[in-house]
Amino acid sequence: GNALWADAQAQVAAEKAAWPYAWLTTSDHPANAARGTVTGRLLINDVLKPGLTGANANIGLAAPEDAAGNWQNQGKGYQYWTKADASGNFTIPAVRPGSYTLYAFTDGAVGEYSRAAVTVTAGGTTALGNQTWTVPRVGASLAWEIGTEDRTAKEFKHGTDYFTPYLWDVYPGELANPLTFNIGTDDPATSFNYVHSGYPTVTSGGTTRGTWEWKLNFNLASLAPSGQARFTVAVASSNYARLYLRINEDATDFTRISPTENGGNALLRQGIHAKYSVVQVSIPVSKLRLGSNTFTLRQNVSTSDAHVMYDYLALEMPAIPPPPPSSGRSLAGNGGS
Repeated sequence: GNALWADAQAQVAAEKAAWPYAWLTTSDHPANAARGTVTGRLLINDVLKPGLTGANANIGLAAPEDAAGNWQNQGKGYQYWTKADASGNFTIPAVRPGSYTLYAFTDGAVGEYSRAAVTVTAGGTTALGNQTWTVPRVGASLAWEIGTEDRTAKEFKHGTDYFTPYLWDVYPGELANPLTFNIGTDDPATSFNYVHSGYPTVTSGGTTRGTWEWKLNFNLASLAPSGQARFTVAVASSNYARLYLRINEDATDFTRISPTENGGNALLRQGIHAKYSVVQVSIPVSKLRLGSNTFTLRQNVSTSDAHVMYDYLALEMPAIPPPPPSSGRSLAGNGGS
């Protein structure tokens, strides 16, 4: 039955409750009294998703980013992580004294929050109070979204059987090249693959890979006369990716999309996420048009490990100015003087 698993879980809970261990007496392992605590509350302000809160957010302390880089790439030092409660409150206990960067991320929000210079003292509590994460926005609305902001590709096709060995060998039989995805009509769970790799060709001599285009078709019912749209690509994993964006029938690529965090090779290691990053591309609205549009994402790779796993994609649009008032009609309030 499950007795062995239940016993293991109980032992984990007991060890967590006993840490930091009182019996380990060495200067390399500060006692609990020589450590500090960090408390606070995460609030999230997203004008396009006003219902988003800090509930159950991941909150962590890591070495200062300006010296050690993003927490995902730190191999030295110490990190301390916890989950916020339903109101966004968090407590991180038993932290070694020092200076840290505070990080926070949660499902439903792109990117992460950070605050530098969090100082922890022995025996003290660093009360940070409310920490407000204002999600940066440049537009007034979202034209469309694909996926869920959760740092994984599990909601896409093969997102539940990604661990199957040599899964890519089945792609030619079920996924076209180019792959076409009609936003608002097609189901990401069946029509949007969990990984964008080179397109495999399987023969008796083995598997080779070539360019694979993904065409994202969408409609715009309205369009501002000027301004910038923003294409957000949140990446759950990237390894030696060479990803290019082309807009509509343009003869040349608009830009190369280069994830800032690479490595981990989740594809060959049969994972669904690795290092996370966000790329945001500004697009003049003059490149778009009323009605049908197409974004083509092209993966130019030939090696088995090169890939991108998408977490979330979205197109943010600028506001459309209101029409000018009719000639000869006053918009002033009635009855005033």
